[in-house]
Amino acid sequence: MRFQFITIIFLFFTISTISQTQKKVAKFKAGHATAKQNNWPDSFFDLEVSISTGFNSPTSGYSDNTYASGGSFFELSTDYYFSNLGIGLSIGKFNNPTDEKINALTSSFQFSSLNKTEDWSLIYYGIGPNYKISIGNFFSTISADIGMLAIKSINLESSYNNADTATPIPFYNITNNKTSNISYFSTGIKFGYQTGAFNFFVMGNYLSSFTNSLTIIEGKKAVSDTNKTGKIDAEDFFNSEGNPIPFTTSTKKVQPSAFNYGIGLSYGFHLKKTSSPITESSKDMLNEEEKQLAKVEVRGWNPKEKSKRIGKRKCLKNGGAFLVYPDGSKKCWKKNENSSKINTYFGDDIIQGKKRKCRKRGGIWVTNSSGSTCVLAPIEKLPMD
Repeated sequence: MRFQFITIIFLFFTISTISQTQKKVAKFKAGHATAKQNNWPDSFFDLEVSISTGFNSPTSGYSDNTYASGGSFFELSTDYYFSNLGIGLSIGKFNNPTDEKINALTSSFQFSSLNKTEDWSLIYYGIGPNYKISIGNFFSTISADIGMLAIKSINLESSYNNADTATPIPFYNITNNKTSNISYFSTGIKFGYQTGAFNFFVMGNYLSSFTNSLTIIEGKKAVSDTNKTGKIDAEDFFNSEGNPIPFTTSTKKVQPSAFNYGIGLSYGFHLKKTSSPITESSKDMLNEEEKQLAKVEVRGWNPKEKSKRIGKRKCLKNGGAFLVYPDGSKKCWKKNENSSKINTYFGDDIIQGKKRKCRKRGGIWVTNSSGSTCVLAPIEKLPMD
């Protein structure tokens, strides 16, 4: 039942992600004031590379059958976002020591033992969708992955080691013989804070194989006080013919599963070319309610002052800002020290939209060295020539 539930959730995220890639018009993502001040286009990045590390806690079912105790993990991931939805690749490793639980087991025996232990080492690599929500500088991300889990071979052994034997006598062991490649799924969440291109976050995830796929071979010796000395000694590990008592082996099927929780850092890259360095909304500029808004009264600039031979290329080359008014008239604003700051002057009055819709609504289409954008604001707030 749990397998079916996880599969349905994963398919839902995957189908949603694929549907976003098929849209012909890419939507720009929401920005925020801090991003503007730092000249970052918005609070989302197309590509993010992350590293995280922290604590690993195996579930009881996995721990009790393998003697694995809490350890550490490290993960490297890359996520590509189409919008809020994205898809990610991840590779990670977690280690679980066994000495604590093996020592606890043998300390109850009435004789001295020598334990040979090693850490469980699991490497995983997977792929899956994620969804990111950003509010101001804060964000959260949920994700789901499937992939392969590689578990290296391990050999745990306990031996009788009292003073009456020169060589330790093995009496208990656990092996899994060979590296196991197992399919797994994981679900996780991050909460973080963004400053520029860097994200700092705390995270947690649950990782588990789909089935009981790890084979554990356990070997024991049936030892008792056969020589009636009142305690277990070296002779009790041999039969009446003087041969070592053989191991009795059993096989267990175990489902590897664990929780990871820790901290991380990511860095974002912009791969898509945006039409404006500052955007306030990823939504379409015009909807039915917005169409009813009054046209903006343009003060300070006279749209009738047409520069008949003005050229956009020459204007931009000379460091100017090229403006197209609703009636089609054009102007080159040549104030070099101000034209590059045109987005700063307009602030929140800059909106996202296409040139045709901008003019239809009464806005001014502004192009400078940073790109193009639509302005719906009284122009007197912009310093004039």
